[in-house]
Amino acid sequence: MVGNFQRLLFFMLIVASVSSCNLLSEVMFRPPKDYVFDELVIDTTKAEYTIQPYDIISFAVFTNEGAVILEQSTGPTEARVGTSSLPVDFTVNDKGEVEFPVIGVRKVSGLTIQEAQDFIEDEFEKMFNKPYVIIRVTNRQVVIFTSPDGTGRVVQLGAQYVSVVEAIARAGGVGQDAKASSIMLFRNVGGKRVSYLIDLSKIEGIKYASAPVESGDIIYVQSRPNIPRKLAEEIRPFLILFTGASITLTILLFFR
Repeated sequence: MVGNFQRLLFFMLIVASVSSCNLLSEVMFRPPKDYVFDELVIDTTKAEYTIQPYDIISFAVFTNEGAVILEQSTGPTEARVGTSSLPVDFTVNDKGEVEFPVIGVRKVSGLTIQEAQDFIEDEFEKMFNKPYVIIRVTNRQVVIFTSPDGTGRVVQLGAQYVSVVEAIARAGGVGQDAKASSIMLFRNVGGKRVSYLIDLSKIEGIKYASAPVESGDIIYVQSRPNIPRKLAEEIRPFLILFTGASITLTILLFFR
């Protein structure tokens, strides 16, 4: 009987050891020890976003300098003047062009939102009375994973300038047990996915505070592993089994 119990104990220790090897199995994007990150070049001169190929833009045009926008909320229906269009989504093609209604294909890539609105207004002015154009970029977003337990958030950017720190704040901050010294930023540059390591744990990291995020970025805030807690969670079922087996063995030995 004692021999069987010893074998059971030995088996549980082996299983617990195997389980402990998977304590960090939930960690994403774990780099090897000799991994070399790219150097993040911080360029704040492009604070205002410019339209890019494959952007999805929402487009609407109004006549009479957009007076109908105010009249829809402040005036009676019969007093409204001018006409308007419902917002329509268009995808900017690989050449940076959009095929607009009436005026046809126009290139908008490289333009800021305001520049694109002014440009399209000038094009519509040839056939409409005092056109007023509204353009919005709707598909710009970043994905952020923060601590604890890799909580994920999708942060919408619109056409705004958003810094790394602001994006993390929108996702709820770095979180409990996070390693502020180990924040990874993954970005698509020229069709190639590159990775940067950002350290916000020291005052020197303030230089990254204004680094702009770009659409499609992935930000991963690494967590500081709580080994004792995770180990306790892994071996708790085996401890329960061990305790039950001990009680059973004690009862059997008592009544022998």
